[in-house]
Amino acid sequence: MEFQDIPVEIASWSEAKDGLRIGLRVVGGQWSAGGSVRAELWLHNAGGEDVSFRTSGPNRQDVEVMFSAIDGGGQEHWPEHSPLNIFAPLLDCVLPAGHVAMAKEFDVTFADADNDVRTPLGARFRDLKPGPYQLRCSLMVANPKPASSGEHIELTAPKLEFTLAPAATENEPHNAEAPGNAIAPA
Repeated sequence: MEFQDIPVEIASWSEAKDGLRIGLRVVGGQWSAGGSVRAELWLHNAGGEDVSFRTSGPNRQDVEVMFSAIDGGGQEHWPEHSPLNIFAPLLDCVLPAGHVAMAKEFDVTFADADNDVRTPLGARFRDLKPGPYQLRCSLMVANPKPASSGEHIELTAPKLEFTLAPAATENEPHNAEAPGNAIAPA
């Protein structure tokens, strides 16, 4: 679809690389220990020419997307990945100039000793302490020129600030829209 027709709001976009840029969108969920947040990476061809690339598609959250949480002290925390390893065939794609497409949907989960949250193919953070963080997300798509080169285009979305709350109780849900858990780009 053309950029002006994008059906969602992306607060900020990355710098363009090889004509492509990405934006991060959080759909909703719980930014708390034992919680999970659904996120999307949108790809925009900001250049003047069509861009060809190879990807496994938006529903394979176990490949091509990397994310980490950076705490207030600047330490980067990486999630555990699922031990399940399933072949992910790459699809040849063309994104026309001036168009956008959703590149990935994925879950950001927060497990702790009392809340062992799991997603089938996704990654999860273990034992992050409550407090302020920045979510950093990157997308790696294969460059098909030449297809056998193994070259990738790595795009990193602007960091997204979030506050990880303690485990939610039945009486106090911590959702993405709750005060104190505001989601705003860095």
